[in-house]
Amino acid sequence: DTRAALPDVKFSLDTYILVKHYISDTYPLNCLSSPNMEADDIIAVVLPMVPMAQKVFIVTCDHDFYQITRPNSEIIDPRSMYLDTDYQNLDEDARAMTCIEKCLKGDIADDIDRSYAKGVRLNFPDLIAAIHNSGVANYASELSTDKLSKEATVLAEILTRHEISHVRYKHNYEMVSFAAIPNSRREDIRRNCEHIIQEALNNDPYGPLP
Repeated sequence: DTRAALPDVKFSLDTYILVKHYISDTYPLNCLSSPNMEADDIIAVVLPMVPMAQKVFIVTCDHDFYQITRPNSEIIDPRSMYLDTDYQNLDEDARAMTCIEKCLKGDIADDIDRSYAKGVRLNFPDLIAAIHNSGVANYASELSTDKLSKEATVLAEILTRHEISHVRYKHNYEMVSFAAIPNSRREDIRRNCEHIIQEALNNDPYGPLP
């Protein structure tokens, strides 16, 4: 699938293994890992395994995590080590729309191209809201199939009307959206991480939230 084919442009595998073992051996931390999966995908899958009574802090400046809507989760910006107020100020709908925006605009940092041609002018707030309000953003995975569901047809019509590439939008969606993580890979992550999550919860000296 698309995610598995991603090259690791940040670290070589050998470097990653050395860093992982160094952290595990040096600090009393639990390291979650699953073969061929990126850290953000692993976090997105394991979060629902953590009871809602347990507070979760995600230290990251990756805005892909804005998709997360669990009320027990907070994002800390590592550049300031303060809570990310931009994330705090977004309601559930606004958080979902951050994913749609990235599917449309792309992201140079993640090597994701925009899904529209150069020179096409778009009213992004209205377009993003239209896709979100139609309730069909999650049907992007169907866009390259021969037979579209009713919901995916609506999405295709919106993209066509605004001169947006179906293929590129689908590709970006599969790269960006946590909802697009294949079920088989979700199961792999759960199987590889479940015992570590449970052990961490059992040994948490602070216990659940009051």
